[in-house]
Amino acid sequence: MGAKLQDWFDRNIWQTSKRGYENGLSTINGTILESILSGGEFTDETVTPRGALKITPVFISVNVRGNTMASLPMNVIREEGGKKQVLTDHPAYYPLSQEPNKYMTAPNFWKTIMLHIDLWGNGYARINRDSRNRPVSFDIWEPWCVTKEIVEGDLFYKYEGETESSDNVLHFRFLSLDGVCGLSPVTENINTLGMAKKLQRYSSLILGAQPPGVLSYEGNLSAPQQEQNREAWKAGPKGEVKVLSGKWNYQPIISEADATQFIQTKEANEREIFGIWQMPPTFAQNFIRATYSNAEQGDLSYAKHTITPIATNIEKECNMKLFFNREKENTYTKFNLNGLLRGDMAARQSFYQSMINSGVMLRNEARSLEDLNEYDGGEVPLIQGAMIPADTEGIDALRKKMETEVIPSAGKPVNGKHLNGHGVLN
Repeated sequence: MGAKLQDWFDRNIWQTSKRGYENGLSTINGTILESILSGGEFTDETVTPRGALKITPVFISVNVRGNTMASLPMNVIREEGGKKQVLTDHPAYYPLSQEPNKYMTAPNFWKTIMLHIDLWGNGYARINRDSRNRPVSFDIWEPWCVTKEIVEGDLFYKYEGETESSDNVLHFRFLSLDGVCGLSPVTENINTLGMAKKLQRYSSLILGAQPPGVLSYEGNLSAPQQEQNREAWKAGPKGEVKVLSGKWNYQPIISEADATQFIQTKEANEREIFGIWQMPPTFAQNFIRATYSNAEQGDLSYAKHTITPIATNIEKECNMKLFFNREKENTYTKFNLNGLLRGDMAARQSFYQSMINSGVMLRNEARSLEDLNEYDGGEVPLIQGAMIPADTEGIDALRKKMETEVIPSAGKPVNGKHLNGHGVLN
């Protein structure tokens, strides 16, 4: 029965109103019928990926995550002989980092992909290749129009009547049960988002208007009197005190906000929604419990536990689809997350100083991270000379070095100079 209903819907409704998703006809994994029938299990609210954007915490979460990924530079890197080089001349570099196609910039591309991932659970982009099978551009596919099929162990995608092998489709998933089709975080959390819609409706009823209720009258009224009082009750601006004739008693049929702890319930629901997309409250401009220290930790947690896994999943998918087999050994894509992980000026200064003094980082490498030009000599590794092994042999070696090289006998020149009585070179 379900298959026949879906087939009838596809032939009679979906094909004639294919672009009707702007009015709420959004789909899940390419099936519009499932989306329409995806009402809340307990809240009786219909929640769809497209409609979820009208819920403020959802809009904030997907917007911030999308903006973050759109702001990250993406590079194609080759690693040879222990050295890494950004390949700006690689065919995949320009569409990934600058213009994926003739009508989109890279930030716009990645923000749209993230929107599809965060709402529908799947983001798709078709890979357009040249005559040498090299990637030259990407076209975004709308996830509600994509279907998938596995034939003899190979995965194929169908979009608007065209069938493509998985080798030519970048497919980014939110969460998956089978590794093929991503789960929509919206439809998997219908109850939480349905509660948010109910809270929005409740707040609109209790703000600036008399909540729904029943008027009872002690006695009997004629029909003209009833109509006169009804008109008086509805007349005038909302929230105005109504004056009726007779002795009336008003009994509301909706609980008052303070009786239902509306604010606390709304805050708890928002925290749950932010948790779905792993968003620290401070990123949603919620600073009620924020301090300087925990806000900074929230930033680092967001970078490490929210953005880094997303970036890794996108990078691995690009590595698998955009490079030839001979390239995959030492060529890969990489988002630059350094900007997200930077602390304040003092923290960065301490970090660079420690890394340079220990010989881990070159001075020119540190300048590059701060978008400063390199200078001659900045590629020479440095290390603190006072660092010696903390054992007897190390101390004896330092003493011998001091006696023979740093503090020679009286009258013996050091680089053409002599030591005075205070051990200072003259």
